[in-house]
Amino acid sequence: MKSIKAVKIAAGACEVGMRYFVEVSFRCDDDAIWDILTRHLGFVEAKTLEQAMALHHFFEMHPLVTGVETFVQSRESQPYLLMTTYPERISKANVQRSRFQEAISILGEHSPGLAEWLFMETTGDEY
Repeated sequence: MKSIKAVKIAAGACEVGMRYFVEVSFRCDDDAIWDILTRHLGFVEAKTLEQAMALHHFFEMHPLVTGVETFVQSRESQPYLLMTTYPERISKANVQRSRFQEAISILGEHSPGLAEWLFMETTGDEY
C-alpha cells in the first residue's frame, strides 16, 4: 500500500498572483494505478476558491483517497491551508479558511491587498 503527498510548488496564477490548489493522497495496492492517480490527480490547481472547494469535496468522497488538503498561495506567500481531511489539522484549517473568507469580503477577491494580507499572514513575525 502506498500513500504520497504531491509537491506544493507549481506554476500558475490569476491576475494578482493568487492561486488555489488541492493535494490528494491515494491508497492503492496496484503500483501502476497508484502511479497514474498520483501523477495526474495528486496536485490539482483551481482558478477560484469555489472551484478548489468543489474539487476538495469531490476527492474526499473517493474510496482510493486517503487525504485531501486545499491551499491558497500568492506569489510571495507560503501555502495557506484552507481545508483538510486530516483530523489533526481540521481545526487550524477551519480558522484559516474563516480568516481568509473574511479578508476576501473586506479586501476583495482580486485585490492586491488580499495578496499582501496573505503574505503577512504566512510570514508572521519573520519581517
